[in-house]
Amino acid sequence: MSFFEVEYNKMANRCANRLSLKDKKDGLAVFAAINVKVERVDPIFEAYCREIAYLIYNVQAVIDMTRVVIGGGISAQEIVVQEIERQYQIILDALG
Repeated sequence: MSFFEVEYNKMANRCANRLSLKDKKDGLAVFAAINVKVERVDPIFEAYCREIAYLIYNVQAVIDMTRVVIGGGISAQEIVVQEIERQYQIILDALG
């Protein structure tokens, strides 16, 4: 299992717990809540995307990249890429 799979599973499990879902592996229910910005799960999802944004920033500091591709099943959710981009911009803005 990759680092990203482990981190995704942690994020999804935390969200499922906050939502009191019976099926802790119900990714569709988790993303349904994320997509409508449920306050109980939004900070968890934002933190997850911020971690990915920091990883991208750190890699970009070493390798001169023009693009980053976010793949895997989770990337089918438009909100994932949007939130990673938002978090990345927050990082850039904070650094001046």
